[in-house]
Amino acid sequence: MKWFDNTSLTLVIIGAVNWLLIGIFRFDLVAFLFGNELALQNHIYDRRSVRIISDQLIWTYRFYVRITQDFKRLRKFSYNLKKTLSE
Repeated sequence: MKWFDNTSLTLVIIGAVNWLLIGIFRFDLVAFLFGNELALQNHIYDRRSVRIISDQLIWTYRFYVRITQDFKRLRKFSYNLKKTLSE
């Protein structure tokens, strides 16, 4: 999973820099590095898009699990506090 995270982060950073360059300077980094081969560019963009979507899904799942665990701890703490105060 560590390799997947590092690869995804690298692709997201490259994509962000590429879109920044396109937006500010009208310079496409992917086209510059790999030429104007449309099929290769589409493959790179598709691959990056899949990585971004998978990153978002993984982040959402991890966030959900963390919130759920925090909520369970809070309920347990609240129950123990009530029990302690009622004694």
